Order: sequence, then structure tokens, then C-alpha cells
Amino acid sequence: MAFRGKEISGEYLGAIKPLPWRGDVDRAIALMADADASKIKNMKYLGKLTDYLCAVERRTYLVPCFF
Repeated sequence: MAFRGKEISGEYLGAIKPLPWRGDVDRAIALMADADASKIKNMKYLGKLTDYLCAVERRTYLVPCFF
């Protein structure tokens, strides 16, 4: 996991995970970019998640909004 500890990971992922479902991929990327560096355990995994969301962002016209 990219973040330090269950609580911090749960806090960030709890805020990030619903955003793509709502079509707000830009906000999910911004939350990860604004993450406090002291709370990040592994930048490699955070980078992979950011890369994935950037790929989704390029295809937002294909992502339905379920809300």
C-alpha cells in the first residue's frame, strides 16, 4: 500500500475511491497529489495509482456516472 498505516490508508482511500464512480477523476488525482509526504510509505505505489487514474481521466467520456 502507498500510505502509512491502516488509518491513514483508510482515510485517503475512503476519500479517493468513490470519486471515479461519480466521474470526478480529476478530484481523485488532486487528492493524491496533495497527500502529505509524511503519510506516504511507498511513492512507487502512489505513482502507479496516479498513473492509472490519469489513464482513466483520458477516457472519462467512456466512464459512466452512476449517481
